[in-house]
Amino acid sequence: MERMIRGMVMNNTGQLIDDLESRLKNEPNDVEVLLKLAAAFKNGGDYEKAKACYHRLTELDDSNSGAWFHLGSTEYNLRHFAEAEKCFVKVIRGGDQSGWPWLRLGDTYRAKNQPAEAMKSYVRAADIEGTANWAMLSLGDLFRQEDLTKAGEYYRQALQIAPDFGCAIAAMADILLEQEQKWEYPCLQFTLSCKLGSV
Repeated sequence: MERMIRGMVMNNTGQLIDDLESRLKNEPNDVEVLLKLAAAFKNGGDYEKAKACYHRLTELDDSNSGAWFHLGSTEYNLRHFAEAEKCFVKVIRGGDQSGWPWLRLGDTYRAKNQPAEAMKSYVRAADIEGTANWAMLSLGDLFRQEDLTKAGEYYRQALQIAPDFGCAIAAMADILLEQEQKWEYPCLQFTLSCKLGSV
């Protein structure tokens, strides 16, 4: 059944891509079509073609922070971390006030094995409403290999910001299992029970 559904989705994505490429032949600078085509390629796993679309969007409008952000994310998915870093820095320098470029820049630094730079980026993202919980989760992940206690502190902070934050609940459950500790938190107790197979 899963294969059938995946096949239907791929067929629909393929048809969508064909339609969008046909439209793009008539209007090669149509920003809306380029955005939709890039998203379709990205959702279909063709990051090189998505990258080409996002790159074209940045050529059409160098100040398009959304295109730069998505180009950076695509470069990250392709493991082109130096290029991803340049894109996220450009978005930030362009005045984007959201925390997402800081988060993705932190992820990029972490992938480049630059933990001090990653931490600075995550701390900046933590100061911005809407991304603070994700920043705390990322800081916890950053410390997880070397300091479980510190990682747990960051996961707790993520949960204080967003008590139903599933990713932080699961991460905290893993920490507590590794440290063989208990923590009174209803969602966490359920997660621990699931991980231990008692549910």
